[in-house]
Amino acid sequence: LYAPFSEIIWKGNEENTIYLTFDDGPFEGITDRIISILNKHKVPSTFFVSGEALQNCQSLPNYTGHDIGNHLFHHTPQVGFNRQSISEEIHRTNNLIAEKLNRTVQYCRPPYGVFSGNYLKPLRENNQRLVLWTLMANDFKWSANRVLDYLMKQTQAGDIIVCHDSPKAAECIIEVLPRFIEHCRGRGLRFGLIDVKGK
Repeated sequence: LYAPFSEIIWKGNEENTIYLTFDDGPFEGITDRIISILNKHKVPSTFFVSGEALQNCQSLPNYTGHDIGNHLFHHTPQVGFNRQSISEEIHRTNNLIAEKLNRTVQYCRPPYGVFSGNYLKPLRENNQRLVLWTLMANDFKWSANRVLDYLMKQTQAGDIIVCHDSPKAAECIIEVLPRFIEHCRGRGLRFGLIDVKGK
């Protein structure tokens, strides 16, 4: 059984607005560089934090002005099918985020977007909503030019876009971000934070 659509945020609902999100971090020398670019351009984003990455990160980035989501502790889709393991992963990551970042979270994104109805009870117990996406940047496997071209052609108002603050994606997304931001603003699009009232 898959979670009912009413439980999932697929896209945003603000006029002429898109929503950048970043999965898998934090990583030293990567997440902070991405945040620096976002801050320079005054672009708020949501970072879906991996508990394992957060635990291993010695120099934590400053997420001020950005939102934090739960990306579970282990980055494996297998946790998406057992309610107990999902609950443990959510709690463990929530606790780490509270301890290390002094933040609470209201969103959860399962690794690889793999989810089942077993997410429902743990999410409700933690007052969190499941957030997926409408557009995947593919920054972990494509060249910067290909990613930029794809995003420029496909991005529409309301899109929740998945990028990655991971070693695999770092070089690509750091090159793409300033050009993509400029492109979107040239089209009259704004950047916003995901709202719990999202579609």
